[in-house]
Amino acid sequence: MSYSYNSVHSEMVEQTLLSILACPQEEWTLELTQKERGLLARDLDTFEEIRKVFHPYQERLKRLYLMRSGWSILTTFYLYLLNRGEDPASMEELHDLVLEMTEEELHVCLHLFLAEEDYEKAKDQDYWDMLQGLDLKAEEKWHILTFSHQIVESVQDLVALSRALVPLYQPYLEESRRERESFAQTLEMETILAQAPFLKDLETNLHDQSFEMFVISPWMTHFVFFMMTEKVFPLLHHFVILSSKVDQILHSHNDLDEENFVAILKTLSDLTRYKVLVALTQPHAKVKDIAEDLGITSAAVSFHRQKLQNAMLLVYNLKEKNTKYDVNQLLLQDLVLKIKEDFSLED
Repeated sequence: MSYSYNSVHSEMVEQTLLSILACPQEEWTLELTQKERGLLARDLDTFEEIRKVFHPYQERLKRLYLMRSGWSILTTFYLYLLNRGEDPASMEELHDLVLEMTEEELHVCLHLFLAEEDYEKAKDQDYWDMLQGLDLKAEEKWHILTFSHQIVESVQDLVALSRALVPLYQPYLEESRRERESFAQTLEMETILAQAPFLKDLETNLHDQSFEMFVISPWMTHFVFFMMTEKVFPLLHHFVILSSKVDQILHSHNDLDEENFVAILKTLSDLTRYKVLVALTQPHAKVKDIAEDLGITSAAVSFHRQKLQNAMLLVYNLKEKNTKYDVNQLLLQDLVLKIKEDFSLED
């Protein structure tokens, strides 16, 4: 396993993710354990401060800063340009390069952004057909579809918005720079993966791979792993985005203590959520089909999926091509073992 780190690249990636910081804090802190809240106490305050600074731009952020799978459409533009051999040294250089992209290139990036698995199959697919199979809220799908219809004008508006937000974010980026650099210089990826048993498959996948690591500020609580075929991204087809406290957060889930135990039981006690967990771990699982089978909306399926992922019960399946998610077997085994021990149950 080998990886590279470039501080400029990391800061560029972080500044393409600013829409994360515009949503209400409770949307992503609701499922945090008390241990996680303790670890992130100062960072949660910073998150709230940034959110207030960005509040006047909230409507434009939702409409233009398209987000999914842990990164934004602006992140996709940046990665596309890196793979084209460009290496902008500042966000202003990135803005200029994005504005110079052809309409065809913009559509290539939007298809890359939306592709679930095989880009070669998705590159000529109609946007509406692609969106039908994605676990996104109806509002998010509408924003993406609107963006695609006037993509050149939408990208111009996105760049204008980014140009307004980037200067506002600079004090916070500078505030976390020392922490990010320290984390990047002392990081051992093998140790991070070992801290979370459910990432064992990821460790196996990365063992013989080289990839770039992007380290971002702790208030973004990110751990995103991405693989793209070499045909599409010849220079940067594997990368990991992780925030500078992700090792501490993962470590806090190592032991099935009382807090984690109660959180898991609470998550599984919702019958619909339990059925969503079972359905998502089946081959060829589609959100739309699951919603129809359970008599709920696609947005509800997405809501339950997020809760299951937050509780570490649902993890990405990196072995089976036709199965996107897998249940966290080690965590469930620990749960069953605790119940057996508490009630002296025999096998």
